[in-house]
Parts: sequence; structure tokens; C-alpha cells
Amino acid sequence: MSAIYTWKKKLFDNQSTILQNENPVGQLNIGTWTPNGEGFFENQKLRFVLKGWTYQTVEIVDATNGMVLGVVKLNGIWTKAQIILNSGLIYSWKVTNWLNTKWILDGADGTQVIYDNDMGSKGSITNQQGSPLLVLTGLYIAHFIGRMTLLVMAILFIPLFLRIL
Repeated sequence: MSAIYTWKKKLFDNQSTILQNENPVGQLNIGTWTPNGEGFFENQKLRFVLKGWTYQTVEIVDATNGMVLGVVKLNGIWTKAQIILNSGLIYSWKVTNWLNTKWILDGADGTQVIYDNDMGSKGSITNQQGSPLLVLTGLYIAHFIGRMTLLVMAILFIPLFLRIL
């Protein structure tokens, strides 16, 4: 059985709201000056804590007791990630189109969470057996990668733009 959610965020806002039938059921906040985040979905409250300076590892922390539940390992070009839970379960997250507007999280246990984005401010989540932890983590990864991609593009293109002026 699938559950369908929508998510919304204002342009340049750090907060995304997860809705089911237009009723809020979750929220994700990513810091303004840091890629760390926190959020809740259904009965799960999580924090996402970036580790190291290479932006490749993020700890998934239970916000109620501070226990590390797992890690997210990002690949070097931010198109794929692995979610490795302390239970030993491993899930993959990846971009599924060249516009970076569709993503999928899946696992060997039959879990599948499909994310669809309409270029940044809203989208849908189709959850097939995914836990609240996985749904929220997948949305965090998508927003983290989107933010880092914009940062890299700004670093690359602002000097070119200024040179033209």
C-alpha cells in the first residue's frame, strides 16, 4: 500500500512542510549557513549532522535522545547516496533524471520512496513501505544536494558574470 504526500517550501526558504491531504504531517529545516538540518515526520524527530569538511557524510540522529541511528554517505558529485542504518540495513538514494527533479530511495527489503519536484518549491512523495526516518532522510538528501549544487554553480558563474560587466 502506498501513501502519497506533498511537500512545499517557499523560494529561498529553509523550511519544507510535508502534507497529506493538505494537512501538515512533517517538517524539515536546513540551517541558513550550515547544511545541518532537523525535522519531524509522523512519529520520528531527526537531526542531520554533517561530518567532516568534504560534505560526504551526514549522521542521522534521533532528536529525542541524541542516539545516532545511521549515516548518509554521498558520492562525490552528489547524484547518489547510501543510507546505512545501525540495524545493518542499507538503502540507496539517486537522482533519476537529468534535471535533478526526480529521485528514488530503495532498499533490498522492498522499501521504495519516490520523490518528484517541480523545480524547487513543491513536490510529491510516494511512500511504499518506507519508515518515517527514510522518508525524511530522502527529502533531506534532495534539499542538501540542491543547495550544494546552487552553491557550486554560483562559485563557478559569478566570476564569469563579473568579468562580463
